[in-house]
Amino acid sequence: MRRLLTAMVGLTFALAGCGPDNSTAPSSVATQSSPGAASSAPSSSGGGPYCEQWRTRRETIARHYLDATRQSDPAALRADIEAIGEEYAALAEAAPPELRGDYRVILQVFDRNRASIARANWTPVAVVRTLADNLQDDPYLTAYGHNASYLRDHCGIDVGDPTGG
Repeated sequence: MRRLLTAMVGLTFALAGCGPDNSTAPSSVATQSSPGAASSAPSSSGGGPYCEQWRTRRETIARHYLDATRQSDPAALRADIEAIGEEYAALAEAAPPELRGDYRVILQVFDRNRASIARANWTPVAVVRTLADNLQDDPYLTAYGHNASYLRDHCGIDVGDPTGG
């Protein structure tokens, strides 16, 4: 039962961005109620392009992870995993300097996961197992935690806590 729970939490962790966006960050679009009214722009620490990239890509990542856990066709599963890798690479590119080291860890773990899934012949079970294994990887959890905190504090996006803490 504990393994099943760990796998489910791992999957939830992977899909963390698919829930509602509880964004409270100001819009980058200026709004004016009257001539001369102040615009509502993000602060310099508001995450800017990274927050927008995350908002744009989160549903795609979640959809591909969910699809990968249901695929019976190894080629389709592989395409989902490759698409997730491309999304993560784009997020890493947009990440602010304080998250770049964390994204190196995230991308290394993703590459390790992709290799493990490939060795298992691109099966949904392998996807779930790699996600569950991530919950025991302290450097990965630390990197995820930094990213989650940044998204919450600077972007108004709550991606949850994979450890349930």
